[in-house]
Amino acid sequence: MGFKDEFKFEMQNVRRDLEKEVRRAWKVDYEGHCIEVMNQIKEEVLLIDGKIVDKNKRKYLLSHMIPYVKLSEYLN
Repeated sequence: MGFKDEFKFEMQNVRRDLEKEVRRAWKVDYEGHCIEVMNQIKEEVLLIDGKIVDKNKRKYLLSHMIPYVKLSEYLN
């Protein structure tokens, strides 16, 4: 295996490890509703009562430099 192949292999390992570190999920019950937030390496998802109400997909890994993303949904 040449340098280029080894580098690609190592970068894949780094990405897999990073995905494991970044993946987080929170769940809370609020006024009879189950609210879940899932944060992954290239996507954030807001679920209310098991339904996806908002989602943000990132095109690039470097977009994680932005410290926060707003996900919102209004309940009646």
